[in-house]
Amino acid sequence: MRQWWRVFSDATLERLIAEADAQDAGVKIAGLRVMEARAQLGIAQPGRYPQSQVASADALYVHRKKSNDSLSTTSRVWQLSAGVDIGWELDFWGRFSRAIESADAAFFAARANHEAALVLLHSQLADSYFALRTAEARLRVARENARLQRRSYEITERLFKSGESDELDLQQARTQYLGTLSSIPELECQIMRTRNALAILIGRPPGPFPDGLDLIEKEGVIPQIQRAVLQDVPANLLLRRPDIRAAVPVMLLCLVLQGVVVAICLRRYARYRLAWQGRESLWLDVLLLTAVMFLTLACNFVQMILWAVLFLLLGEFQDLITALYHSGVNFATLGYGDIVMSKEWRLLGPLEAANGILMFGVSTSVMTAAVLEVIKYNMAGLRQ
Repeated sequence: MRQWWRVFSDATLERLIAEADAQDAGVKIAGLRVMEARAQLGIAQPGRYPQSQVASADALYVHRKKSNDSLSTTSRVWQLSAGVDIGWELDFWGRFSRAIESADAAFFAARANHEAALVLLHSQLADSYFALRTAEARLRVARENARLQRRSYEITERLFKSGESDELDLQQARTQYLGTLSSIPELECQIMRTRNALAILIGRPPGPFPDGLDLIEKEGVIPQIQRAVLQDVPANLLLRRPDIRAAVPVMLLCLVLQGVVVAICLRRYARYRLAWQGRESLWLDVLLLTAVMFLTLACNFVQMILWAVLFLLLGEFQDLITALYHSGVNFATLGYGDIVMSKEWRLLGPLEAANGILMFGVSTSVMTAAVLEVIKYNMAGLRQ
């Protein structure tokens, strides 16, 4: 959304931004720097070609005539010559290539700075514009409240003079009315400061706005965004991506599978440990720990297969072995990079890596709990 301010459908805001783009000094300077960087790039690029090119040509015509008393001779001679001189410094050490790369980088940096200046200008202008409209709305509400409170104060004053109200009610109404009146000048000053800030942002001196930029047209009206536009926020757009929608079911299936395996490992380990209590042996500890490690690793391998099947269904690989290899590299967060997916589904790699880190962490915690349990039983046996 390069023109994100258009979602507010506010013609005044759009005119202010257009005026700022044309008149703001910072944007002009950034644009001139882009032109300067482009010229420097144009100067650096000819270094690849001959630096000295000279072409010359000349012509000589000689007409000679001799005569004496008995004989007369005439001769004509044309002499033409042409030459070309070229001086070319070969770029053995990369001096010209590095100069071109430097000028190229400077050009793109100037473009990025120009875009950053535009983003900053648009954001500040929109923020000041909304602050102005908000202050105008507050001022309108304060004046309306002052009008109502003055009416209430007059009524209370009449009741007090007629003896139907005490002085406390009169002073409270008067204090409330005067407090509201005191807030109005502050809001008016805030509106004036914001107007001056807007004038500076669009490249004009503080003061009245020129024709076509009159801010009185929608005074006090805060621009609202349509509810349908709110559905296109980045968080909702992320859920619409096909790679995210394809990865979520597989990730949920992996979580459920890991949870089932962890529950089975812990329950079975506790049951066998309780059944063999008092008959502990080295081989029993080895058997139980091996079973826990085998089940957790098998669960992780099954999850790699699930991701590999997803890659095959998406058409990213032609055979299961390649898909399984790529899935294993992602799941174990190796990051070889020798096999990559297409740009459309490339985000599935980091998602599987995040899934793998979580699953390996859960598996490690299960195996750690089993090892600690073995240590605890062996320490208890040694004490006895």
